[in-house]
Amino acid sequence: MIYTAFMIFRPRTRRDLFDAGERFRAEHSAWLTLAMMSGRKYPRIPAKRADLGGYDRLMATRSGRDRSARWWRLALARIGL
Repeated sequence: MIYTAFMIFRPRTRRDLFDAGERFRAEHSAWLTLAMMSGRKYPRIPAKRADLGGYDRLMATRSGRDRSARWWRLALARIGL
């Protein structure tokens, strides 16, 4: 099936409705495709292995959550989002 923005955001019939995971994957795939085709320099998303704790320590504190939110806000502002 080919996903279109119309189907993701405004389904025409009940058959066009996807489960939440399928809708998320379709939307994410469409966004990534456009991002890759645009030639814009998107920020690199920091990653840590979940089996080694990931960002649990950082996200366990208010200041850590604030720091994370600030990072995303600034990173996305740099590219106009």
